[in-house]
Amino acid sequence: MKRIRPTIFGLVIFMLIFMKKIPLCEGQSESEKLYTSLLSTSYMPSVKPTCKNGNRLTVYIEIALRDIVEIVEKQQLIRLKIWVRLNWNDCRLQWDPSKYQGLKEIVVPFNEIWTPDITLFEGVNDEDNMPGMEKYRALVNHQGEVIYNFPSIVTAVCKMDVSYFPFDHQVCSLQFGSWIYSGKYIDIRSRRSSVDVSNYVIHTEWDVAGTTARRHQLYYGCCNESYVDVTFYLHLKRKPIFYLITIIFPSLMVTALTVLGFLLPVESGEKVGLQITVLLSLTVFLLLVRDMLPSSSETAPYIAVYFSVSMLLVCISCIFSTVVLCAYFKDPVQDQNFLNQESETVSDTKPMVGKRALFATRFGRGTRILHRSLFRWTVVAGRLDRCFMWVYIFMSVLTDIIFVIIMLSYDGPTQHLELIQ
Repeated sequence: MKRIRPTIFGLVIFMLIFMKKIPLCEGQSESEKLYTSLLSTSYMPSVKPTCKNGNRLTVYIEIALRDIVEIVEKQQLIRLKIWVRLNWNDCRLQWDPSKYQGLKEIVVPFNEIWTPDITLFEGVNDEDNMPGMEKYRALVNHQGEVIYNFPSIVTAVCKMDVSYFPFDHQVCSLQFGSWIYSGKYIDIRSRRSSVDVSNYVIHTEWDVAGTTARRHQLYYGCCNESYVDVTFYLHLKRKPIFYLITIIFPSLMVTALTVLGFLLPVESGEKVGLQITVLLSLTVFLLLVRDMLPSSSETAPYIAVYFSVSMLLVCISCIFSTVVLCAYFKDPVQDQNFLNQESETVSDTKPMVGKRALFATRFGRGTRILHRSLFRWTVVAGRLDRCFMWVYIFMSVLTDIIFVIIMLSYDGPTQHLELIQ
């Protein structure tokens, strides 16, 4: 037992010496030392760093589009999931890596360092302008360069032109800039000329046709100094296949049913009823389009105009059918009965002499001639029906051709087109 105790004691001493030499916690301790040295009481995160170039600090901003959450045409809003990438230099966060065993980078909390007040000008979020901006950490290297990347789901205003719905293109802009610092203190730039879409998740309704980034220096009415911003433009193109199947194609088929109203025989009694049913169906399609699109007095969707013209043509077809029915039910039997009654009246009178007898003879002869030449209104109604049908087909086909030509001639938005190219 006496021999074992010195052996155990020596083994414990050896292990302590060995563990002391192993730098398992050395990186962590150096990070703590560096963190304490950088963010000491002398560092004030609420004060903008003043380094090179006098008082002006350059902030670089980039965004990566991850997903289009939704586009609300009725309210002209777009909701996006983006990755925001900010980069600037804070000379107060520089150190010599050799003094900290080669440590060149350190991760610090957002609220421990100064960060620019980058704001999305078109943002309409109820709580934060860019949700999630203050929940992540920044990466700082030994040269004072700060890299702060964070994801966010932003909701922004996007003025939409739905004239060519559902073949429309939309250009939405995301304008980022400092809310309080003018261009005298902060210069905002982007190292990329477009939005990063390498990690974009394909949307079921919209395609990203193009993106671009532009730097602006604007003057506002509140201040004498200019404010710098970087605006990212998203050129979005709608996929029309869903609306072709559910709205346009059924409406064309329903409109074509109006022709059956002219082919139905008058005796069926359903000529006007069928066309009124078609009119109500077109009204339903028009209401569907109205509920999806924004109420704008500047532009009217061509598809809504098409439905309105189609409803007008159906109303005209109802008038045509009414004229045909009036012609068909023009009752020649009543005229015949009237003439027969007149003939009987003449025959029942007493024998006449002289001029009265001659008049009665001529009247009876005229009655017999009129009876033999009764006008066939059914033939007239049939011919009117065919004539009206071809007039309606011509106007309907002409309307469809004009609508298709307008839709196919549209190749993108004219507004901001120079920014997309």
